[in-house]
Amino acid sequence: MNTSQSHEPWNKGKLIGQKSPLKLKDIWAIRAERGWSQEFLAFETGLHRTFITHCEGGSRNISIDNIEKIAIAFDVPISELFLRHRTK
Repeated sequence: MNTSQSHEPWNKGKLIGQKSPLKLKDIWAIRAERGWSQEFLAFETGLHRTFITHCEGGSRNISIDNIEKIAIAFDVPISELFLRHRTK
């Protein structure tokens, strides 16, 4: 048994069995498709613009609550924020 992994479903931003943290780099792609600025997305989500910047760059961990806020602002299912990254 590998004792280095937690029994929690999340382990330092990773799902058990995943090799890298989840990334939401497609926030930028969806935002750009719509012609939205970071400021506008921040307003729509209630998040700070610098937080959006860090999330787009992959340098910030993001909670499921904030992922949900972004998905609601874009009017897409949460899965859409992950599916685009896998298919490219």
